[in-house]
Parts: sequence; C-alpha cells; structure tokens
Amino acid sequence: MRKLATVFLMVLLLAIAGTINAQIAFYEEHQKQMAMTNLLSMPLAFTENQGQFGEKTLFKANAVGATFYFYQNEVAYFFVRDTDELLKDDAMGRRDFSKMPDDPDRPGHKKESMLIKAQFVGANPDLMVIGVDRLAHNNSYFHGNDPSKWHTDVPNNSAILYKDIYPGIDLKYYGDGRSMKYDFIVRPSADVSQIRIHYDGVDNLNVTPGGNLQARTRFGLIHEKKPYVYQEINGERLEVNGRYTIIEPGIFGFDIENGLNPDYPLIIDPELLYSTYLGGGSTELAYGIAIDYDGNAYITGYTSSIDFPLQDPLEGTFNGGTYDAFVTKVSATGDALIYSTYLGGNGQDIGRGIAVDADGNAYIIGYTQSGNFPLVNPVDSTFDGGPTDAFVSKFSAAGDSLIFSTYLGGTGFEQAGKIDVDINKNVYVTGYTSSSDFPLQNPYDGTFNGGTNDAYVTKFSASGDSLVYSTYLGGNDDDVGANIIVYGEYAYVIGATYSNNLPAINSIDSSYNGNEDTFVTKFAPSGNSLIFSTYLGGTNDDSGYSIDVDGDGNAYITGFTNSIDFPTVNPYDSDHNGNWDVFVSKISVLGDSLIYSTYVGGGDYDGAWDIAVGGSGNAYVTGWTQSIDFPMWNAYDSSFNADYDAFVFVLTVNGENLLNSTYFGGNVGDYGNGIAVDSAGNVYIAGGTSSGDFPTHNAYDTSYNYNGDVFIAKFYPVVEPIPTLSEWGMLIMALLILAIGTVAVVRRKRAVVKT
Repeated sequence: MRKLATVFLMVLLLAIAGTINAQIAFYEEHQKQMAMTNLLSMPLAFTENQGQFGEKTLFKANAVGATFYFYQNEVAYFFVRDTDELLKDDAMGRRDFSKMPDDPDRPGHKKESMLIKAQFVGANPDLMVIGVDRLAHNNSYFHGNDPSKWHTDVPNNSAILYKDIYPGIDLKYYGDGRSMKYDFIVRPSADVSQIRIHYDGVDNLNVTPGGNLQARTRFGLIHEKKPYVYQEINGERLEVNGRYTIIEPGIFGFDIENGLNPDYPLIIDPELLYSTYLGGGSTELAYGIAIDYDGNAYITGYTSSIDFPLQDPLEGTFNGGTYDAFVTKVSATGDALIYSTYLGGNGQDIGRGIAVDADGNAYIIGYTQSGNFPLVNPVDSTFDGGPTDAFVSKFSAAGDSLIFSTYLGGTGFEQAGKIDVDINKNVYVTGYTSSSDFPLQNPYDGTFNGGTNDAYVTKFSASGDSLVYSTYLGGNDDDVGANIIVYGEYAYVIGATYSNNLPAINSIDSSYNGNEDTFVTKFAPSGNSLIFSTYLGGTNDDSGYSIDVDGDGNAYITGFTNSIDFPTVNPYDSDHNGNWDVFVSKISVLGDSLIYSTYVGGGDYDGAWDIAVGGSGNAYVTGWTQSIDFPMWNAYDSSFNADYDAFVFVLTVNGENLLNSTYFGGNVGDYGNGIAVDSAGNVYIAGGTSSGDFPTHNAYDTSYNYNGDVFIAKFYPVVEPIPTLSEWGMLIMALLILAIGTVAVVRRKRAVVKT
C-alpha cells in the first residue's frame, strides 16, 4: 500500500509539475508573461550554501529571469533573457508582437546574459550573513554518483540579513518569485553616510531629477525608485526626507536631509511607490490619466478651487463659472508637480480625457460653456453653445504653451468622451452631439441619425488646424461615444446605444438586445469605412465605457452591466452577481469573435470606468464598488472601507484568472476613473476621494483638502493567478494520497510493534 501510494503520488506530482511548466512555457512563448503560476507566489527562497554551490557563495536565490549570488562583501545579479526581449516598444509604448513563436524569422531561440555586482565599499570584513524566516521546504542536491558529495535538507529562508554590514547598520534582502528588494536598517546614532555601494557592470550611474537611481547596461536603462525612508515610532510610520547621492563615479549612498528622530531606527526602502491627494479648498475630480516614458503622470479633470495647486501654470487664475478644467503633470516619484495649470474661460469647463505623445506633449479633450475659452490655431473658433461645445487642446512638453486649442461643435450640445494620439501625432476624439451641423470631413456617416444625440468620431491633423475626418456614428435613438484608442491609424471606439439600427459589420452580435447596449466600432484609416461594428449586451442595460488594444490589435473593453445574460466566453466568472457587475471582454482583431468575456463583481453595485492593457496582454481595470464581497486576490487592501471604494484588478491574458484585485480607499467614498500601465508593469490610477484617511505614500500632498479631492496613485501590483479549480483539485488529491500513504506507514509500524 505504501509503495503504491508513493508511486501514485510521484506520478501525480510530476503531472502537476508538467501542467505548471506547460503554463509557464505557454505564457513565456506567446506573451512573455511573468509570475503566472502558483510557484511564483511563494516568497523568494534564499538557499544556504552547504557545499553545493561555489566556495565563496553564502546564499543563492532564483527569480524570474535572474539569479542572485550573495557573497561576504558583494551581491552578484546574473540576468538572462531571450533575444526576443529586444523587440522594441513603438512611440505609443506598444510592443511589436507581429513575429509570433511559429514564425521561423522570429528572434527568440537564443539567450543572452548580463552580470552586475553590488559591492559594499568599506564594509565590515567580518560581518555575519544569516538566514531569516526559515521556509517550510528544503532543497536536496545530488551531484554525480558519489553520495559524499550529495547535500540533502538544505534550508531555505524568505530573507537574509547582512548583520552589521557597517557599524550600527544591517542590510536585509527579501522578495517574491518575481523580484528582489532590499532595506537598510540604521540603528539609532549610526552614520548613514557609511553606506557606499559600487555597481560594477553599469555605465553612467546617476540620480534623475525625480530622485530615481539610474544606470545604463547592455540590456538598456535600469533604475531603482526614489528611496522611501521612514521610522516607526509608537506604532506609526513616519516618513523622513532622504535621497540617493552619487559619492563618486559608479558609487552611490544616501543623504538624510531632515526629520530624523535620533532615538529610533531608520529604514531605507528603495522600492515603495506613491499615492497622493491633489486639490484645493473646494471640489476636484480627475477623469483621465496618461503616462510618458519617464513615468511622469498627466492628469485632467475639473476643479472649483481658487487655490488649486499650481506649478509653472499657463493659466494661474481660476477663470470663473462653476468649474475650470485643470491639467497637471506629476513627477515619476509622485512627490512633486512638474507643471499644473487651470484651463478654461468664464463659464464651466471640464477636462474629460488626456493623452501624451512620445515627446511629452499633452492632449486634452473636454467640454466648455465658456465663450472665451483659450484658442490657438483653432479649427473652430466659434462657441456655438447649446449649451456646451467640446474642446481639444494640445500642451507643449513643458506645459508653458498651447500648440493648438479649438472648439469642436455645432449649434446643439456636445459632450466629450476620450482622446488618443497616433505615432504621427494625429489626434483622435470621440463623444456625442445633438448638433445636426456638427463639423464633418470625409465622413463615414454624414447625417444626424435621430434620437437626442449621435456619437461622433473626429481625427485632427498633427498641426491641429484641420480635420482629416469627422463623422457621426449612430442609429435612430440615442448613441454615446465613450472612449477611443488608436492602433496604427485604426481608431477603435466604444460607447452605448439605444438604437436598433446601429451599423453592424463583421459583428459578434448584429442585433440590438434591448434597453442600453454596448457597441464597439473599428474605423479604417480613411475614416469613411468600418472594419467592424458590433453590439454587445444582454436583455437589460449594458454600458461600455473604456477600450484598449494589445500588440496584435485585439480590443479589450470594459463597463458595467445588469444583464443576467451578458455574453460570456472563457470567463473568470460566468454568473451575474447582483445589481450592476463589471464586464471585461476581449474582441479579436477582426471583430467577429470574443476571445473571452466575463463578469467581475460582488453582490452590490460595481462599475468599471477605465481599462489598460499591459505588454503581456493582461487587462488592468479600475472603477468603483459598493460590494463588501468584491473578489480580492493579492490585495493591497482586502477590506471594504465605507460607502464605495475604488478598485483595481488585473485579468490574465486569457481572461480566466484574476492576477490581482484590491480595494483602494478610505472611510467615506473613493472611485477610480483612469488607469495606465507602463512597460515595467507599474500601475497608475487617478480618480476622486472624499476620504480624509485615503492611503498616501511618498505624497506630494498628504492632507485631504475639502469636499472631494483628486487622488493619484502608482504601485506595482502583485500579479499571481488565483488557482483554478483543477489545480486546487490536484493539490487536494495529492494531499489526500499523501495522507493515505502516511496512514499506511503508521499502521505497518504498529503491526510490527504488536508482533
């Protein structure tokens, strides 16, 4: 019995390992996806050297794409990558996946390596390096056929500590299966200036204006984020001003500027990101966020505060009306404004969407009631009223001038959706209009269709002073353009419709389903024809709000639905949970099929406002929820806070698993309106908060101002998948078999004792 159980267990575990390895191979081969298996949710294992490694090695750790060797006075980082990592992002920040794994010309069957050493200059030569937090699993090494050279039950630790690396200073390494982190722990009265680290294997080590440590390597630029320096006093974490400093070429240390309490230890953590308030003495809300290559965040929305925080403003005075639009550029570290300005006239002005090009120019869409809205090189210089016109404005990279700014509208009303810009700096906008004389150019549909409003789709030239195309999009009832994204010169538009005769071309669903339906439409580069156009929805209300595309041109959409029959394909969740649920759907590049479609939500009201696609094809979504049972996984905050919370979740490329899901908020109300993801996987969100205890880190502004503030946050989510039912089943079965085998062994031993 014991032998049978043991053999069966081994076979089963091998099958499990094979399944996991196959999953890893699939994601690495197709999308270079990291941290996609349960193995990577484990703590980083620091394995003690008991003779199985080289003589100098004290500990060794393996993460995705890297191996770390820990010696007495240095740490070696050994990186390996496939050559297909050399595929470059284009100017829009999108990875070229055109050469897929079955393409014989695809570069990717070679690997290359890089070695960087962190050397501790002037460190204690007799320091102790000890394992911390012993893990439950050990390693065994069977090298060759000589048992004397075998090493069994070698311990693993979740962290290691360089004890007294400098007098009064410890260095701790820790992490997870994806990455490694380190903290310096400085005891009271110890001198921080002793810390001197030399990076061997890098060039041009420097501190960026945003406070990050940056160097050039043969794999490209690397950086360590501005250090988060703090002390824990009476159970409260208090931030201390600290920064990197270059001591001499290739060697860096830390400067502590002020705020240090000499009676408590100091922690220097270079890995934490930021979360900050932004506002004045009245009401603010952010609607859109975009990021540039340096990790700076660009925000737009509205404010009614005469003391809204400004920095080198183009407009330094609140203009009047109920609200002004604002445009703010936040540093990559979140603790400084690069520029911040009002934008508006003597009426109400609302910023609704923002995009940024490769040069750092910012593009804003919104709507206005101001007859004196600032104009530069306008296509349309006349405020037509009705009572609002859309506006489109382009800011210079420094934020100190308008390159162009124009009204967009007819004699009815116009509302603004979102904005995007292509690699040639042509500008694409959408929204909705009630104007029968909306400005048109080379339209797909040149006639206002009926109902109260039609969606519009407009492409501006790079100079902003002419229209490449401009068209209605709609049917016999109300139609709203909510969001637009550009892939090449193809414009993808999402919105909501009550029309039963909306264009349906190469569609997933050619029929209006009832009440409000989502629609998704892809325009040809000329703008006067459609690649596809489709309904998507169930028998109740379905509101599409945001869209993004991956490197293959597949469209990812989100919004919210209260239809119990919303179409699902390969879903994470196939059941409507109650009231409104979020939906996330992935549509093929031809528009005629769903790759996946799923509900996400809890038992109360849940709504998604924005979606972004990471380089690996994962979908990042933000919005708001009133559900105390909203699904959580690897959460920053797993507890519902009050009233309604913002949320952020990440879906796998196939839509079947959550990699991360978290509440984000304080004790009143919070909602996420905009989301962006950079090439390193950092997530940026912007929205609004009424919470005086909204979580802040490395903040430009740590204090809630009044009656609703903007919030901006940047973090790196833990992205590990929820185990599928089959994986849980295999694990449970393995444990049961192990238990059976153990019982059999115990019974046999008892029988021997009785004999």
